[in-house]
Amino acid sequence: PTEMETAFEHFSSVLSGQQKIHGMKHPNIAETLHAIGCAYSRKGDFSTALKILEECYYMRLEFLGVDHPLQATTLHEIAKIHVKRESYKKAIRICDTVLDIRKESLSEGHIDFARALATKGSSLVGRGDFQTAINCAKEALRVCTEIVDPTHPSIAEVNVTIGSIYLRNCQFPEATAAVQAAIEIYRQSNVDDDFPGLQEAITLMERIERDEMLC
Repeated sequence: PTEMETAFEHFSSVLSGQQKIHGMKHPNIAETLHAIGCAYSRKGDFSTALKILEECYYMRLEFLGVDHPLQATTLHEIAKIHVKRESYKKAIRICDTVLDIRKESLSEGHIDFARALATKGSSLVGRGDFQTAINCAKEALRVCTEIVDPTHPSIAEVNVTIGSIYLRNCQFPEATAAVQAAIEIYRQSNVDDDFPGLQEAITLMERIERDEMLC
């Protein structure tokens, strides 16, 4: 079995064990559902991921309410899936909810606030609002650079978002610079070659080069 298949087998075993001990609704079960939903998203099975993450969110409502940081984490994953499925209006609405929760429970200077802001930028550019999108992403980068080390993967992650926004606006030099910076940061942070963020950056760089040649 592949590493992904082994992971899903492990998740299934853990979930089954938790359900036998706790019943069908419990904070531990919700946490496992969140992990499984994220795994399906990385696999590219967005429909299954969305269904499981929404199950996690609604289960947690009974334990945590609507404004708990864990709810924001799950909602952010849901928003990222909607971006990938080009459901930008939904993604923006969910990102705004996440940002409100993050602002109240953490602060506007927290890394998770910055991540949600970057995702909102990805959503906005999908709706054609380039200037607001790039402003969101740049603000996310500013927050990141103030609170984490320059080689932190979060900075690379936001640079990839900035690169993708510039690409959508056919600003190839700016897109290239942002994604090159992301790849360099990932390399300096010693992540594995198969790290999803690094792979996403490399794929985006290839797309920038290909699209620039066609213009």
